[in-house]
Amino acid sequence: MGDLAGNDIGWAIRKRRYVERPEMKYSKTGDLLCEMGRYGQKTGAGWYDYKPATASPIPRSWSTT
Repeated sequence: MGDLAGNDIGWAIRKRRYVERPEMKYSKTGDLLCEMGRYGQKTGAGWYDYKPATASPIPRSWSTT
């Protein structure tokens, strides 16, 4: 769902909440995606990769090499 709405939306909310409640714990995985510029379908990359002419998700290989 984040890829459809835009991962940056949740990122902005988490940043605001951190200012309000810095003790709140949450997974940083979504933030790391956004720091990589992977905002979702609109950028062609999010949790999945997307081809320009289609909205079909393509599983990403997360190799570090």
